Amino acid sequence: MKNVTTLILMILAGVACTACQLNNVRTLSNIEVPSDDRTTIVYGIRVDGPWAHQKFGVNLDEYDLNQQNISGNCFRFNRMEASVDSSAREMRYFEFDAKPGYYVYSVFNGAQLRDKNMASRAFVAPQRAVVYVGDFILGPDGKVEFEQEAPRAQRALTPIGAQVEKFGIAQLVEVRSPKPFVCTP
Repeated sequence: MKNVTTLILMILAGVACTACQLNNVRTLSNIEVPSDDRTTIVYGIRVDGPWAHQKFGVNLDEYDLNQQNISGNCFRFNRMEASVDSSAREMRYFEFDAKPGYYVYSVFNGAQLRDKNMASRAFVAPQRAVVYVGDFILGPDGKVEFEQEAPRAQRALTPIGAQVEKFGIAQLVEVRSPKPFVCTP
């Protein structure tokens, strides 16, 4: 009986330590046509300034409009995670297969947005669409500039544009600034 109790406690500890690992977002190697209940999201990252770490990343978190906060918790946390070498100076694009809905610049990102109003905006990702969120550029002051430009969107989405009915630049909607959550085993 003692061995069974120990085994159950070990399983529960393992689940508690990996809880935030449950993520319904998949990184793509190329832009894909989304299935009926999914969306494809594209965004770029570039480093133009110094960063004290080997990698610079930008994460986008799923946002719940009804709760007016990120929809993550200690059991499930849908998010997009992308990073580049901090010494790289060219734009790199990342593609994700995700649940349709709303996504925000993560409160867990290491660098703040230069435009503080962007923290209260969510990106709309419609069902069965391919959307270009924009570009996140780390500047010399250590803050992130967000840019949405039609020519960049066209370049980022050209490989897929003719294959889907909905594609283009993600719309922005005003939301309440998200608050982080903490998971401890």
